[in-house]
Amino acid sequence: MYENTGLKELKVYQKAYDFHIYIRALVLRFARTYKYSLGVELESAMLHLISNIVRAYYLQGREKVHILCECLVTLEIIQMYIRMGYELRMQGGISVKHYEVASQKIDELRKMIFVWRRSLGQTRGSSEYIFADSREG
Repeated sequence: MYENTGLKELKVYQKAYDFHIYIRALVLRFARTYKYSLGVELESAMLHLISNIVRAYYLQGREKVHILCECLVTLEIIQMYIRMGYELRMQGGISVKHYEVASQKIDELRKMIFVWRRSLGQTRGSSEYIFADSREG
């Protein structure tokens, strides 16, 4: 079976994948009401994040920077869903301990993606960079 060892060695991919497994376990503990609403959205956002990390691995230049910016936006959405789950903790949401762990994992991923983006020589803000094409030509 073919296995891409380069992607497996990408630490941000490993961290995001492990975080997805952690989130999946949290969602399984949600009360039924939230498991099939907030839980589905949270898992979908995690899969979107992992997919974009894989895409960024294979892309070059502006496309890569654009996808990494999308990863940062997706992390913000994941953080919002985690916060919502935490606020519902009394009704079967996320406990204080799990909220703290998830927040730490999000911060770690955010830093890794910022460093990756910075290593590409991109210094402008994400929206400036994404819309730079229309102003330059």
